[in-house]
Parts: sequence; C-alpha cells; structure tokens
Amino acid sequence: SEPGLTYYVYIGAEGGDGEFDIDFSCEDVVEGCTDESACNYDPMANVDNNSCEIWSCVCPDSTGTAIQLQMSDADFLSIGDGWNGAIYTIADFDGTVYATGSLDEAFFQLDEDNVLGAEFGYDMLCLQPGCYNIAVTAGDAPWEISWEMVTEDGTILAGGGTSAGQTFSIGGAVCGCTDEGACNYELAATDDDGSCEYTSCAGCTDETAQNYDMDALIDD
Repeated sequence: SEPGLTYYVYIGAEGGDGEFDIDFSCEDVVEGCTDESACNYDPMANVDNNSCEIWSCVCPDSTGTAIQLQMSDADFLSIGDGWNGAIYTIADFDGTVYATGSLDEAFFQLDEDNVLGAEFGYDMLCLQPGCYNIAVTAGDAPWEISWEMVTEDGTILAGGGTSAGQTFSIGGAVCGCTDEGACNYELAATDDDGSCEYTSCAGCTDETAQNYDMDALIDD
C-alpha cells in the first residue's frame, strides 16, 4: 500500500440492504529485489526497491569478465515471436565451445505481446581473457535476428544479425596471427585467431634463380 492513497470497496447486495463487516489486514512491508534472475534476489521481499543487479554473481572470481548477450526479435513491432530456432555459439579458435543459446531459451525473457515467443532477452556469461568467435545461425526467420554483446560498463564487443563468425577479445587480448613464419605475423598479437596465411609472401627465394623474388619470405 501507499501512504495517502484512497481505496474504494464496492459491495453489491440482492433483495434489500445488508450489513457487512470488513476487516483489512496488511502484510509487513519488506523492501528488496523481487527479480528472481538478479544476483541479489530477496525471496522475502514483497516490495521492489529498484536495488536489483545482475552482474556481481556472473563470474566466480576476478579473472573473468562478465558479459551480457542481449538478443531481440528485430521484427517485434509486427510479430515478436522470438528467434525461431536461431542459435548463437561462442568458441575459441581451438574449437572449444564456451556458450551456446538462443532468445527462445534465454536466461531472462520479455514477452509482452499476444504472440508466443519473446521480443527481448539476455544471457549472462563469464569469459576469461582471450580471443573468441561468435556465430549466429539463421533459424527460420533470419531477418528477425538481432543481438549485441556488452560488458557492465556498456562497452559493445560485437553485434549484428546472423553471422558465420565475428571475432572479439576479452581482457585486453590482441587477436591476430602469432606464427612468426606466416606472411601476416603480428608482433603485438597475444592470441592466435586462426588468420595466419602463407601464400601472399611466397615466391622464389633462391637468389641464383631467374625468377628470384626479393620480396618473397617463404619459398614456394
């Protein structure tokens, strides 16, 4: 209840006037977070005090970075029926899968229309420093797929629609080719992103040959 708020009770009777005894009893107000998906959810609270937060419990230690993968139905104004089977997958460049999911099975979902399927949702993830790839399949309605990956401070790591793969880094990692023998070796790279190639700088490295290529770094 709210102090100063007026409540009206309407009582109907049949066959003449009647007498009524009305007894009002109110529960004690317990303020707190009433969102079950929040880190500080309070099951005893019956009045939400806007204290809910979703970040502090995502990572078990300080080495990881908490990530929110926001997913939405880009066509929600006309349909709003979720991702229709589209799935995201986050993996490193060794092929280890760290997360997979969908708006249709998101940790948090918002569904406010009359169509089955969420218009918005998000998953909370914890990733260690390194380079990663996120791929998003098309599902049955690829034009509806929209997503964005953000950190607690609002930094956008990646985003878009359906994708065969986007590279992003966590914790200051620099993604690139770490093989010194590759044409596109990057001295500053800390994590190999599978981009190494060995053809653009290939050629004849024999100085006595007629087709000697002074720019070639790899003998073909």
